[in-house]
Amino acid sequence: MVMSSAQHILDACVPPDPNSASELGGRNITVNAISPGPTDTDMMQDQYRDTIAMMSPFHRIANPADVADVAVFLASDAARWITGQNIGAGAGAL
Repeated sequence: MVMSSAQHILDACVPPDPNSASELGGRNITVNAISPGPTDTDMMQDQYRDTIAMMSPFHRIANPADVADVAVFLASDAARWITGQNIGAGAGAL
């Protein structure tokens, strides 16, 4: 499945640091990584925007606030039990 393969590639490129998660867990500090998908920034080339948007179930690319919301969640108490993870924030596109 393409999604699984893409996730394995993401995990290989941006793995969370399990040693840091273990070392800091005793102090109630979580360690995670965020792998954003296509995001509407100056780096997004206009010629690819529509094609990439159609790869997502939402038929759009992320805006920076979409990815920032994931970071805010991970920094909140609601995410206190999530550590050592690579969180894919690509809206199912990759």
